[in-house]
Amino acid sequence: NCGMPLTVGQGLLLDKTSKQIIREVKDRLIERSHKVTGELENSFEIVKTESGIQIWVNDYLYDLEFGKSPERAKQENFTSLATALAEWAANKGIAVRGSYDSVGQAMARKQQKLGTVIWRQYKGKSSGLFNGIVDESLVYDLTEKIGQERLNYIASSIVQRFSSITNMNL
Repeated sequence: NCGMPLTVGQGLLLDKTSKQIIREVKDRLIERSHKVTGELENSFEIVKTESGIQIWVNDYLYDLEFGKSPERAKQENFTSLATALAEWAANKGIAVRGSYDSVGQAMARKQQKLGTVIWRQYKGKSSGLFNGIVDESLVYDLTEKIGQERLNYIASSIVQRFSSITNMNL
């Protein structure tokens, strides 16, 4: 964008693309049997800056991509982690033997000892959750549309300027 502020048209293009990316992330989560509800569902936020757009989301999405190592799990307060996991299991409607509190505590102990399932499966590397969502084709298409929009904006400005000059000479 060469440091130039966004035009309204560019902002709309970026906003539309951001919404498309968010939709694809949510679809990918659903494909992987994650229920996109509650805190995660409501945490996606498009933040407009002077020269672009950022997509913000709950830190939990990082854990869905890379998992949580035992070291990271141990940094969390055990009671808070156990409570959060119990609430997560209850919100997901997971059938449990015993109470959700005891299940949350067992899950917290296991996470602090072995890490999350995703971390154990991928050893802290990317699970591929985002692969292909923002790819060369998307970037190229967006760049082309923004470039065309910028050219239209410049051409329109030249025509307006020329019209105002020629109208003054009449």
